[in-house]
Amino acid sequence: MREKKLKWSQCPNVLAHLQLPPSCSLLPFFSSKHFLSNMPRAVRGLLIECDPSIKSMILKYDEERHDYIVEDLDDENHLVIKESQLQNLKVRLDQDLDEKIMQLDESESE
Repeated sequence: MREKKLKWSQCPNVLAHLQLPPSCSLLPFFSSKHFLSNMPRAVRGLLIECDPSIKSMILKYDEERHDYIVEDLDDENHLVIKESQLQNLKVRLDQDLDEKIMQLDESESE
């Protein structure tokens, strides 16, 4: 008997029924988007809500090595990121934001 291979477009959409409570910014999240041969593999993630400027920074980081984002949910401010990368992402954002603030302070003092 031959197995039928499914395309990603034929798999159920994990995100179709997701609703974010208004008071919550981080939620546990599982996605089966990433496939290993024919078997789906769950990726543990966190749903984050952030400003569009921070989201654009995270998207830029993820373009380099695809380390952070599991799913980009909308155009505004929701992302699902890999739970294992949360601390690394926080550190990287803090460093970049501190650098930008220092650059602004230096340019204002001139």
